[in-house]
Amino acid sequence: MSKNKKNINTIFIIILIVVIITAVYYIKTNYFNLNSNLNFNLNSNKINITIFAASRDNINKEYFKKSEELISKLNEIKNKVNVVYGGSNGGLMREISKYKGNLISSNLKQFVNPSMNDDYVFDNIYDRQQKLVDLGDAYIILPGGYGTHYELLQVLTLNDIGKNKKPIIFYNINHFFDKFINYFEDLSTKGFTDHNLKELNSHFFDNSDEVIQYIKTLTSNL
Repeated sequence: MSKNKKNINTIFIIILIVVIITAVYYIKTNYFNLNSNLNFNLNSNKINITIFAASRDNINKEYFKKSEELISKLNEIKNKVNVVYGGSNGGLMREISKYKGNLISSNLKQFVNPSMNDDYVFDNIYDRQQKLVDLGDAYIILPGGYGTHYELLQVLTLNDIGKNKKPIIFYNINHFFDKFINYFEDLSTKGFTDHNLKELNSHFFDNSDEVIQYIKTLTSNL
């Protein structure tokens, strides 16, 4: 083999090694989990928690009180948590907007409030929701209507088909989700689903202290 061919082969091997090392680093940085249930970036010292909640105001004041209580307690661990939400300043989402840590919003153009600076604005609900789902390492579900349940069903389905394994945290204020939980447990019992809610990494809490305690277990390795 000529000297030129040896040099070309050497250069090719070096380039190949560099490409492999770069690819391995990228995969480790973007896809390996610190926790088997989460999708943390290895370089991050925080988790993103996406919160789904009602945007309507004409609901029982107890839901506002309990949601405000949760956000207040999340503020105490803001050095470990980024909060992601839908950008609205109505309903329970207004309580989320009071988070004092890093708050990330993904909103629909038709609902943009000029007084609020949204991080992401989309023309359609599908892209907006996908951003909320993609950004979250875990999800908190507060009481809500069609939109909240639409978001909830998406993250449940993603866990069901194995696309994600992210924790889904039900904050069951005043037993709001009891009928939902019973309905889906019934679906599982009758064979309409392969997994019950707990098998889909769902967690159910009746008070904010329990929610915060669980979140602390998620951040313990950070």
